[in-house]
Amino acid sequence: MDQCEWLLPQPDVAIPSSGLLAPDGSLDKEALAAFVGFAAEELAVSLPAFSDNGTPLLPPERHVLDYLARAYDLVDEDTQIDYPFAAGTARVVTGDLPECSFCEEPARYDHIVTTTSGDARAFLCVAHARPLVTHLGAPDGTVCLLHARDVPAQIQHRVDVRLVELGRDRMFAKGESSAENA
Repeated sequence: MDQCEWLLPQPDVAIPSSGLLAPDGSLDKEALAAFVGFAAEELAVSLPAFSDNGTPLLPPERHVLDYLARAYDLVDEDTQIDYPFAAGTARVVTGDLPECSFCEEPARYDHIVTTTSGDARAFLCVAHARPLVTHLGAPDGTVCLLHARDVPAQIQHRVDVRLVELGRDRMFAKGESSAENA
């Protein structure tokens, strides 16, 4: 399997390389940083968090695979450089889901909430997320938390096969491995 198949396809943002070069022909790091910042902002993934009737919408399987590939270093560094934009919509939790910041239910979202003392990260259950969360990913960086057992079987298999190829313990073998939360 090609390394790039693990990560989200990247948008075509071809620009003339001359636009990133300094007058002496070297790479203009400021221009590159500005371009990457612009591209990350303009091309960020944003998905609805809930359907019109309030049902939670899960990120696509491709986003879950992208998260796992990045979190567990399943692809080489060159591929990660070629595919710098992560979906940012999903995170897989291997232990217990965190508790909602407002009640004792398991959290399904990691979200930034505005408080009187400023913005703060909060874990939210579905009920507390409905009035606050509109999108996964951009613009506010909300992430859907998936328990490892909720990862589709075909992705579990692909990840475990790749971990064995890399000489590491499987993540999903017999339910869950001892892998730490990423």
